[in-house]
Amino acid sequence: MILFWGLSIVGIKDLLDKEGKEYLDSGHGPITAEQLELFLYNISKSKWDELKELDLSKSDITNLDILEKYKFPNIESLYLCNSKIIDISAVKFLPNLITLDLDDNNISDISGLNCKSLEALGLENTNVSDISALSGCSKLSTLNLDNTNVSNIEF
Repeated sequence: MILFWGLSIVGIKDLLDKEGKEYLDSGHGPITAEQLELFLYNISKSKWDELKELDLSKSDITNLDILEKYKFPNIESLYLCNSKIIDISAVKFLPNLITLDLDDNNISDISGLNCKSLEALGLENTNVSDISALSGCSKLSTLNLDNTNVSNIEF
């Protein structure tokens, strides 16, 4: 199992904790896209396939292109709270995504979501105003729209 403790890399050469799990840790500020890319480059592809949960909260990442590049087929939970995410279109490359937390980001467009398996979505404190893209989300049971520009919640 790979654990991402979402803020910054403590030591790329020492990626194993006491339990033998690979991780990123928060020690010196927000993770950048470059740091995440370097971390992923240094672990084997078989580890990417094992990844079920990815927490990149409080990161400096603005887009999720890395999801398209590395193809994480088994991610079920993606946490991106308090980051600098603007574009979420690459989330469509996560076919098994169940939980997506985008609270406190600069997102305004969610039309690129693949929500066949999505059960929980956090959009609190975003610039989202149109949620019609969620019309195909038949499993969605939890939706947080606090402090958004959404005026019509029918989808």
